[in-house]
Amino acid sequence: MEIVWEIIGIILCFVGIVGCFIPILPGPPISYIAILILHFLTPVNLTTDFLIFWLIVVILVTAVDFIMPMIGAKKMGGSSYGLWGCGIGFVIGFFIFPPFGFLLFAALGALIGEMMAGKSG
Repeated sequence: MEIVWEIIGIILCFVGIVGCFIPILPGPPISYIAILILHFLTPVNLTTDFLIFWLIVVILVTAVDFIMPMIGAKKMGGSSYGLWGCGIGFVIGFFIFPPFGFLLFAALGALIGEMMAGKSG
């Protein structure tokens, strides 16, 4: 059974790497899940410091990946309503309609927010 978990872990590592380049897949969290699978379900032994360090890195990278588009929209003239709409739409789409919902709902949230701010879309 260990070989099956090792294969799943390796596949998730590759999917995580692809996810770093394709915005539909959350690459760093998938890679971290692969590390956890390899650590807990196979003979691979990783230190607690290693796991905690990479958990912090994954959280920071995911947060920056979430925040940067909102900062970019603000720099390009988006209103705070649009930014909040984008953020809320992203979260709703990500958790309720994965894996593609976050793209649609972030755009719809930004559009609705900008319309609430009085801008025409």
